[in-house]
Amino acid sequence: DLKEVITQAINNSSRMGQYSEYDLDKGQFSWVTVGGHRICDDCDSRRGIIMNYKNWESAGLPGSGWSVCKGYCYCILDPTGEIKSNLNTGVKEKIPR
Repeated sequence: DLKEVITQAINNSSRMGQYSEYDLDKGQFSWVTVGGHRICDDCDSRRGIIMNYKNWESAGLPGSGWSVCKGYCYCILDPTGEIKSNLNTGVKEKIPR
């Protein structure tokens, strides 16, 4: 539980920094999955979907706990439309043994 909370806090602080740079009342945001780790089915089904920010808030923002991955969500909303819908970081998640 502690690991999830810490991961969620780090990811959400990063997202809030990103969101502060954009006018959230204008424009469209595309859901982007980030590779290098497992992507849950909930997030994968949203890949490439475009909505305004208010609709994403209602549907569930990345890392807000709405999905199966809960606090382990690394997905992002792209306000520019320039990021591929399945970003691959090239980093592979290490699976605990």
